[in-house]
Amino acid sequence: MTESQTHFVQAPLLPTYAEIVHALRALDGEPVKRASEMITSIAQQTGTPQSPVDWSDPDQWIVDRLTGDSRSLARKIWESSDKSLNPRYLYGSYLFINKQRLSLPPKTEPLSLCQWEGLAWLGSGVWTRSV
Repeated sequence: MTESQTHFVQAPLLPTYAEIVHALRALDGEPVKRASEMITSIAQQTGTPQSPVDWSDPDQWIVDRLTGDSRSLARKIWESSDKSLNPRYLYGSYLFINKQRLSLPPKTEPLSLCQWEGLAWLGSGVWTRSV
């Protein structure tokens, strides 16, 4: 390794491959701005060590803590993943997905599975969707 190389570690946010696949499928066709606004809305409500927030029941907190598009997207992520990807923890997948892309579309353009690059390791079944 040369001195000019920089390595980034995202260990606390590192998602599983299954979480990435669920995130890719849930975010397909969603505007980037909508996803980032939902993540920001959730992050603003994380609480403190002295006053922690319970994120263990997405069926409840999505209704209680989110409104509008953020609520709709969070519910879509939760339900389309068969309730295995808690939207509270989407940020790690979101960072990973965006890191693998060659470029990001403008915030108003939808994300598309056709735009993802460098994800061949996910396997051939990832790109199949029922229409």
